[in-house]
Amino acid sequence: MSTKDFCYRDLFFAVKEPQHISVKAKEALFSTEQFSKTIFYVEQGAFKVIQKIGKKELIARLATSGGLLGHRSLFHSEFYRAQAVALVESKVLAMPKVKFVKQVTECPRLALAFMKTLSKDISESEQRLQWLHNGSVRQRVAKMLLTLAETSGEFIDSQTIVIPLQLTREDLAALSSMAMENVVRTLSDFRRNNILSPNRKTIEIINWSALQMEANPF
Repeated sequence: MSTKDFCYRDLFFAVKEPQHISVKAKEALFSTEQFSKTIFYVEQGAFKVIQKIGKKELIARLATSGGLLGHRSLFHSEFYRAQAVALVESKVLAMPKVKFVKQVTECPRLALAFMKTLSKDISESEQRLQWLHNGSVRQRVAKMLLTLAETSGEFIDSQTIVIPLQLTREDLAALSSMAMENVVRTLSDFRRNNILSPNRKTIEIINWSALQMEANPF
């Protein structure tokens, strides 16, 4: 099996029968006030990873099925570096950090896969910073919606994608690093332009091509 096909879920079961944890929507899996002694694998659901900068909360990333949580605090932090909160009812597998570290040091294939995971995290963070600082309001909101669709969207057809996450207006503002009023106004514009469904209870993209044009107008 290549590192490309590496499955963290198999690792969690191979080491020992893992701890299964169910997390309700809006419930925190861990916070920055807790010691980082556990690594989590998202088996089902989605989490927002929140970091505080001063008094402001930013959503650093989303972790969905197949992803890891707590791994960024693996080698150099006594406490978790962020808070993970479930966006929907979710299920995770838990492994003590010491066991995960032991596996990383003993298994070259796991070490390489883990480095690729960290590299992917860094690359996505850099891309996000780029469009957060360089894009217009419409571009930033469009990029945010594209990211949500690509990480957790349910594709109905080539143009229609439902994002089944319980995201508040505050969450959307934190994801796009903008004032909530700007996000709400832009979402309303997208609804008027038939890019998003008029149903405000869910985020449903109904014109994927138009949204891509908003994100990359040139």
